[in-house]
Amino acid sequence: MKVFLSSDMEGTAGVVDWDQCVGDGPEAAAGRALLLAEVNAAIEGAVAGGATEIVVNDSHYKMRNLPAGALAGGASYISGSHKPLYMMRCCSCPTTGRWERRPGCHIPTTRAR
Repeated sequence: MKVFLSSDMEGTAGVVDWDQCVGDGPEAAAGRALLLAEVNAAIEGAVAGGATEIVVNDSHYKMRNLPAGALAGGASYISGSHKPLYMMRCCSCPTTGRWERRPGCHIPTTRAR
């Protein structure tokens, strides 16, 4: 089973202020840590449920909020801003089950270890 996970900061448990969502300060670092914890929980749940391939698309702000090496489950990571389809960049095709290779899409971008 393939899992596509699109992550965004808004809605992350514990993120209650915009200072936790942008910038390089301690509040933003704390917000990114909360996001990473939720993304990893989703990955771990997917793996427990039988996922064999997981792609995480960073969809918040400049779209480089997660340290790829800290992602669980060997997930691939798509990062960087100005993706034409933002949150849905490189979704799996429902007909073929293959990851769609849209122009500018490279999967895996980064493979977590």
